[in-house]
Amino acid sequence: MKKKALLDKFEKQYEAEVREYLVLTGDCLKNGVWDEEEFEVRADYLAYVDTATDALHLGDGYLVEPVKKERATAADAAVDSKLFKAGTIYRLRARKFIAESLLESRKDVPLECYKKSYFNRLYPTEVLEEGTACGVLEEVRTQHIQPVEPREPVVVINDEELGELVLDPELEFFRGKAHWLGNEVGVILHVDVNRRASWTKARQAMKKLLAEQERWDATIREFAAAEMTALANDWAEQGDEEGNISETDFARRITIEGFSMTSDGCFTAYFEDDDMFCGHTIQVEGSFREGLIEAKL
Repeated sequence: MKKKALLDKFEKQYEAEVREYLVLTGDCLKNGVWDEEEFEVRADYLAYVDTATDALHLGDGYLVEPVKKERATAADAAVDSKLFKAGTIYRLRARKFIAESLLESRKDVPLECYKKSYFNRLYPTEVLEEGTACGVLEEVRTQHIQPVEPREPVVVINDEELGELVLDPELEFFRGKAHWLGNEVGVILHVDVNRRASWTKARQAMKKLLAEQERWDATIREFAAAEMTALANDWAEQGDEEGNISETDFARRITIEGFSMTSDGCFTAYFEDDDMFCGHTIQVEGSFREGLIEAKL
């Protein structure tokens, strides 16, 4: 594909209207493929202000520009591109990303499957000023860099099977580790902090799952494969790869990362996706009472 056609393809993802923004950049510069012949370079941002309305947008996103493939390393792209010093406020003109553009390139992938930051993208057309003064963005920057005092976790349980379980009283769960078919996995036990009986029930439920881990591992993988292999093939085809993943392949490729468990015996298994879904975590939900219920990203 010729360079102009590639640039047209990139720009069609963004609104035609160019607006002026004040943008507070974040901490890092990234690069990523958007076409087999072209790369895009991204600088993350923490917030921006639309100067026409003075509206403040809070939330992670990216300033994005296309660069040549041979200049796609972060260092080279930083030189080629307008992007951008970390923690700096810029006044710039830019075009906003059109979320619906994904419906053309990935018709079978629901928009809700993408991380929110994926949609919060601006394509700068002109940098007007670096180091711009803006009170609200300066406050965001101060809050971002302000050191957070670490909370001292309280170890309340040492379990023979689950090891050391650490309570997070604010989020109301215990965090620990367990062994699953010879591999160490993370464990989250959701509890009612004020009801110690729920602590015991959550531990017992997790141990019940571990006691039959060979059966559950096979069952969960088969369920995930039956529910999600077709979607994995859709993602592969939309990414210009062959969509020939079988359910057997799917079940084999996913890697267990951990579990969460409630005191009522409801659980979620978390799997690494082997890049079948661009790094999204696969979640399989179920309970001892109802069996496996849903597999999703």
